[in-house]
Amino acid sequence: MTTDYLELVSMIIEDQLSLEAFIRLSGVDQDSAEAELQRLAPVVQTFTTDPKPIYFFKSYDYPNLGHLFHCTKLFTFAHGGSPYKDGAQSQYDTRKDCPYIQAAVYDNSKGAFITGLRFLPLSKISSFDMSVMNSLHHPTDIFKEHYIHNTVEIGQTFVSPEAGATAPNYLFNTMSAVIAANKDARYLSGKPTIEGRIPDISKEIISAFAYDTFHPLQNNEFNPSGKPLFLVVDGIVQPKLRSLSEIVHQYNLDVGDQHPQLEYLTQMPIQKKRKLTEKLLVYYGGALPPMFKFYAVLTEENGMIVLAQSVINPVYTTQAWEFPILLDKLKIVPVYRRLIDQYVEYFKDKAIQF
Repeated sequence: MTTDYLELVSMIIEDQLSLEAFIRLSGVDQDSAEAELQRLAPVVQTFTTDPKPIYFFKSYDYPNLGHLFHCTKLFTFAHGGSPYKDGAQSQYDTRKDCPYIQAAVYDNSKGAFITGLRFLPLSKISSFDMSVMNSLHHPTDIFKEHYIHNTVEIGQTFVSPEAGATAPNYLFNTMSAVIAANKDARYLSGKPTIEGRIPDISKEIISAFAYDTFHPLQNNEFNPSGKPLFLVVDGIVQPKLRSLSEIVHQYNLDVGDQHPQLEYLTQMPIQKKRKLTEKLLVYYGGALPPMFKFYAVLTEENGMIVLAQSVINPVYTTQAWEFPILLDKLKIVPVYRRLIDQYVEYFKDKAIQF
């Protein structure tokens, strides 16, 4: 970076710096990035009112484009309250051997990516050590035997704050294309981030909701072994959490007769628990992570599990928490499945090389 990264992050958080300025001050060679883009054919166009190209690429092969993608991601995370301590590109992205693949929508009018994510086809890697999730959690033998070779990891999703109200549609189109292109994968994994600047009690509420609602040992259909699938890496801090019922009880004591009392039942449907959680967060501050909120409505009952409770990820300047999830592709609800099926049909006779 040509300017001190943490100084730029501070300016982003205080809304004193635009994405365009951050990209320029970060030393991105925009002309070279554009030249690389001309050599890279899009894998597909988005199925949106205003179609835009979706690109898959490796930063090792397209370094300037990778730098542009990375800076957009850094800006978005900082703007959202979870800035990285280090602005350098991850070796997971730049390594030659099985790097993460960047997937993003490019907007020619802005000269930038407006949404993006990275993914790793776990079925194609030699070991879980090559997954960034391994820095926080390691899989049990059960996960290695039954899930890892049938899973694609999706992470670091972003929607540029300067991309407009329709940008989330482009992100879901990108995710749908990734799901469809990984034809042999049944499961999707990732680790949603709980924004670091919200109160710890709100992080606890989100974590309790996630683990209560999508408990890995209480979903016999998804995890018939009834045993843990992930364990926390030594040295990673795992905050002590109360149960969701304990938090609701404390909330009712805190509000007294100033607000309506909340009722929690273990067997409440997912969406009722989500709405209850959102009411708690209105009172204590914060909100559900956008991607996790999306995942919570993306799948049917028993279609997702939280692989382990939240941990504090040390790569952020703030106390951001993260927790690993696993989704069953076969249990995506029909309204979202329709878009994925459009990409499945498009890729049917096409060979996608990762």
